[in-house]
Amino acid sequence: MLAALAAGGEEEFYRLSDWLAPACFPSYEAAFRALADAVADGRPVPTGALPDAELPPGFDLNIAVRTLAELARKRLAAEALERAWAELPGLPADQVILRTQEALMRAEEAVRGVTAGRLLTLADPEIAAEMDKRLKEVRQAVALTGHPVPFPPTRMPAFDRATGGIQPGVWVLAAREGMSKTHFALWLALQFLNAAETAAVYVTAEEPPWRLRLKAICGEEGLNWHEYASQGRGDPALLASGAARWDAGKGRRMAVMEVTENTTMAHVRAKAKAFQRRLKARQVLVVLDYLQALAHTEAGAVQEKWLEGSFRHRIERVSRQAVAMANQEGWTVLCVAALNREGDTRESGGVNFDCDLYLALEWPPDKDQTAAQANGNPANPVKHKDLHVRKNRYTGWTGTIRVLEMRHQSKFGEPSSKP
Repeated sequence: MLAALAAGGEEEFYRLSDWLAPACFPSYEAAFRALADAVADGRPVPTGALPDAELPPGFDLNIAVRTLAELARKRLAAEALERAWAELPGLPADQVILRTQEALMRAEEAVRGVTAGRLLTLADPEIAAEMDKRLKEVRQAVALTGHPVPFPPTRMPAFDRATGGIQPGVWVLAAREGMSKTHFALWLALQFLNAAETAAVYVTAEEPPWRLRLKAICGEEGLNWHEYASQGRGDPALLASGAARWDAGKGRRMAVMEVTENTTMAHVRAKAKAFQRRLKARQVLVVLDYLQALAHTEAGAVQEKWLEGSFRHRIERVSRQAVAMANQEGWTVLCVAALNREGDTRESGGVNFDCDLYLALEWPPDKDQTAAQANGNPANPVKHKDLHVRKNRYTGWTGTIRVLEMRHQSKFGEPSSKP
């Protein structure tokens, strides 16, 4: 096959390159790379770079390339499953299915990696069908929700106009410590669950599940979670009645997953997909709280040794996997990210480029006297904050939206629509 590709010339090589990757040539990877480099540079293949071979009569390069690519996919999938299978005998029963699901996700990722990336025209039937499918989903969502935005709205008018609702794709919420990133992410999940046939999976590295439950119930009922969690002054009867409503409604459609040293993005995707199937949910929101913590745990799943010591590259790996999860499953993936003192996403600029929507939550400038007066009053339960939309692939709008936070209820709103 390598000899036939070399003889076919540049046009033939690039025509078939959609099907080929170095993984297709485990015994001749160096030869394939030498051929690819020579074609890219427009020069002859170096003498001795390719193995000597004669083409048999009737050799069909098209069939051979597709056959080899399919065999490579099967081999990579089998290798991924074999590695997982070796671990199963020592695992407890409740972990076997989970590891099997994770292994299948890894096998799928390995198979996709064989394709170098196809080149299609924008008149291609496959792209046209995908466009028609997406637009049909939007029309159906508008008809189903009856809202001016086709996807689950946040009920903050300016924010909904800017985003079109909580759309599928990768969202990044970035802020410094103490800016209520978790509160905003939880509030967004609760707004998402206002729509029918939705499910939310909250992946938490710091906030314990019991406190997420308390904050969710108090946010729905207008109760002060701080009075229950820290002061012991909350009314138990009100909390109990609110908990009953939560458990019968949104509570059964919101799952929480604690990050451990063994948690990987494949693990998250497998669990979220199983939860979606169980509920038969049409739309799914996955909250990753937070990005840097998942980058640490992802180190245990990295096959490439050079990535293990590079925190920046691990963050970018998690970011790319979040994009793959959102695009392939049609989910909304919200990545909560910490900012450093300079206001940058720590150790990684890549996530800014990968996401569809980049949000930064900050205090208003000091010159804003109204906000300074409200935020400087400890007795005032409502705090003013600025939500900066710094990247927006949905509507293109970027700018700043003033939001109001009731921190002890984990609720947000705009001045025109109080929290």
